[in-house]
Amino acid sequence: ANGQSLKLISQNKTLINALNSNIAIFTTLVAAYNKKYSHWQQAKLLPSSTAIQPLVLGCEQMVMAVAQQLMDAGFWVGAIRPPTVAKGSARLRITLSASHSASQIEALVLALNHALKKAADSTAGIDSE
Repeated sequence: ANGQSLKLISQNKTLINALNSNIAIFTTLVAAYNKKYSHWQQAKLLPSSTAIQPLVLGCEQMVMAVAQQLMDAGFWVGAIRPPTVAKGSARLRITLSASHSASQIEALVLALNHALKKAADSTAGIDSE
């Protein structure tokens, strides 16, 4: 079944193009917010051309707070922290799909912006270790 699924996906250029477009929308928005807002300075989007977009925040408390705020806003984003990743490199695991709309991705980044601002304000002074 998995082999058949992979074959269908690889043959369906529409899905591949939609996913690639969604990745581009997301990464472009994150880059713009990162330049515009100081509370994005600790956020580092790791290079990825896949559906999984890792956003490193470093601080475990901030990652947990942001993930919870996103969940409260209706976005399920994984919080990855040690020992799964190295200490000081806690991150959000944002997973995009071909079925997401541009407006859904924009809403996610807007919610992420609000969550990062709130988390930055509430975790000021917490060490990122």
